[in-house]
Amino acid sequence: ETVFHVVLDSLEIRYSEILRKIDELSQKAEPTKEDAKFFSSNIPNNFNTYTHFFKELNNPKWLTLLRDEGVFSEPPEPEYNPEDRTTRHLPWPATTYLEKMASTQSGIVKDVLNDVKDVDNSNVKAGLLKITANLAKEDRAQLLEKVKSWIKTDHNFFQLTLTDPASKLIIKFIEDGEENAAFALASILLEILPDSKPRPPIEKGEPIYIPKRTPQVRLERWHYNEFLKKDFRPLIELNPKRALDLACSLLQRYLELENEDRTNDEYEDYSSISRPAIENHEQNHNHDNIEDGLINTIRNVGFKNIEADPKKIETLFKELDARKWTIFRRMGFYLLSEVPDIAPELTKKQLTNKLFFDNSTVEHEFARLLNRGFKILSPEDQKIILDWIDKEE
Repeated sequence: ETVFHVVLDSLEIRYSEILRKIDELSQKAEPTKEDAKFFSSNIPNNFNTYTHFFKELNNPKWLTLLRDEGVFSEPPEPEYNPEDRTTRHLPWPATTYLEKMASTQSGIVKDVLNDVKDVDNSNVKAGLLKITANLAKEDRAQLLEKVKSWIKTDHNFFQLTLTDPASKLIIKFIEDGEENAAFALASILLEILPDSKPRPPIEKGEPIYIPKRTPQVRLERWHYNEFLKKDFRPLIELNPKRALDLACSLLQRYLELENEDRTNDEYEDYSSISRPAIENHEQNHNHDNIEDGLINTIRNVGFKNIEADPKKIETLFKELDARKWTIFRRMGFYLLSEVPDIAPELTKKQLTNKLFFDNSTVEHEFARLLNRGFKILSPEDQKIILDWIDKEE
């Protein structure tokens, strides 16, 4: 026990000496190459010592000196603990200092970030995104490809740490007039990914039933939908049509991956079962799943597009219908029912199509369109529909 306390006291003295030296270095007004070399060679590279140094450091003269010593070249990798099978993503203390320097030493910090080794540590990536948001416009634009790689991670639990800084960076790109960059980042955050689970085996002699796959996303489901509700809004305001196209492409990709093994019912997504109504409705199920979040977004952004210019409904309807899946046809009917008088020929064509009248998969939205568009039909067309109804009875 006495030996243990002696060793412990010795370590405490040593640690105190290191902290005193760190404080001395951080307060130097005119640091030298020798100071930077001493720091990299003699100060233990651990989370506590580096956190202490970079938290206190405010002198920009250290920036190139530390860079040249390679202090910023290798951020910490994720640490895996095999005993409890957990992974720890430690923050990188150096990002504290780089974030402070970003606004006044933008070019140098940009070069530092360009040379940083790629690691799949979400806390490191979050720090790099925060730094990028503080850079000058032209330097931020040059880091776009790096930024794209930083907001990707294989650890969806840690993806949450990237969402807030990535959202703020999207706003920065919007302010910079970099629309393509802003949409590119949102596309990566919201990307629909294939189901990583192996397909269940089909036993010989069993009836062949091919279950739907479960597409994956980078964000946890609740956070994905929160992003659509809040953080996607600036992109909608920036370019409603482009935001609509992105949301539609995401939903289409989801349906393609979900049904990748199913070939019998081409483009039938059975959305009328899980989502009986496009509008918010008590019979809708799974209110917080990815499909519902995207449907809500498409509906709301679709409204915004036709409110701004009702004449866009014809083009919008055709684009939705071209995506073939049932949910897009239902969405087209729903949006057309908002302004049936703006496109009377299109309304007539849909309402007098017997295939839709008899189709239970689009029944709710067809009925809505019929209720709002019947009055603009000619008497002859109205009679066609009334005859169908009489035959049904």
